[in-house]
Amino acid sequence: MGGRRQGRGLRANQLSPEIRSRLGLGQPSRAQGAQTPSRRDSDIAKALESLKTCIPSAALTAVGAQFAFPGARLLSLNAIYRLHFTQRHAYASAWHDAVMRACLLGRAESGQRFALGDGPFDITVVRQAPRALDGDNIVPKAVIDGLRHAGVISEDNPKVMRRCVTDNAAGEYAVRVEITKVD
Repeated sequence: MGGRRQGRGLRANQLSPEIRSRLGLGQPSRAQGAQTPSRRDSDIAKALESLKTCIPSAALTAVGAQFAFPGARLLSLNAIYRLHFTQRHAYASAWHDAVMRACLLGRAESGQRFALGDGPFDITVVRQAPRALDGDNIVPKAVIDGLRHAGVISEDNPKVMRRCVTDNAAGEYAVRVEITKVD
């Protein structure tokens, strides 16, 4: 045939459903092109929706500040690794917006600005969910970056943020953040 490459014919996933059933091939698998929502897509959709709909609260304390995000979902490190970079960006932006809303609502209630200065600070982030995660799988980076973007803390470097502690709690989805100024 003069060096031309021969075609391979029809692939199984290119056959109509009627022909597939006559041949006993069943439904195409996800690898063959079937469109089924992945776990990654449902994780990020639920997390983004929870951040958009949660009504956060913030309060200044004698030694720092406390934030509560009822209903918010803090994704695990494994779930974050599975995301496409555009989804990671959307997730981080949603956390930044939620922290900013908490600061604005807290300022409206108390009349005080949520700017704690240059630290040093200890930050505790508690992820509450029906299932606990391994301690090394809780990543509060988006939350802490949100605190920095909102002006609550000046930086998130080791001079300002001395220690970051993460913890699990059982219950309905929520995230709590406590910032304590250290002498």
